[in-house]
Amino acid sequence: MVIYLLRHGEAVTLEETPSKNDADRNLTIEGKEKLYQFSRGFINIGLQCDLILTSPYKRAYETAAIISESLGSSPRLEECQFLVPGSDLQDFINHLNKRKDFGSVVVVGHEPFLGNLASLLISGKTSLHIVFKKGGICKIEISELPPKGIGELQYLLTPKIIKALKKK
Repeated sequence: MVIYLLRHGEAVTLEETPSKNDADRNLTIEGKEKLYQFSRGFINIGLQCDLILTSPYKRAYETAAIISESLGSSPRLEECQFLVPGSDLQDFINHLNKRKDFGSVVVVGHEPFLGNLASLLISGKTSLHIVFKKGGICKIEISELPPKGIGELQYLLTPKIIKALKKK
């Protein structure tokens, strides 16, 4: 299985959100524009997927929708309650284990969950300090999910690197 972990794009502040609810924070106009720009870089690094799992929080869902649109292959897009901030990593791993019928999955979520998930997937522990910038992505190849297996980190890209890839 190939797992891409992608942090949502730049979002409005809580104060700018009418409901004052963190889950309702949407992407900024600039955040959306950057994600559309990054999508060219994603294509250049060979990102392909069958399934996009996203946090139901608005900024993550909007990020997932932009990526889905840019890929053009119409991957299945699903909200996943196990990706909301504060979720238990093992609950998400259990959910992902049920989705092994998909060869490649993009997971769109939040920090520090994504950093901890990346650490768990490549080391079997959450002790590695991995941080995703907004719009940052990593690729992990894994044959069996923890605790039975660990994966191999193929890359971890910041938005600056992705932007540079877009130009090629």
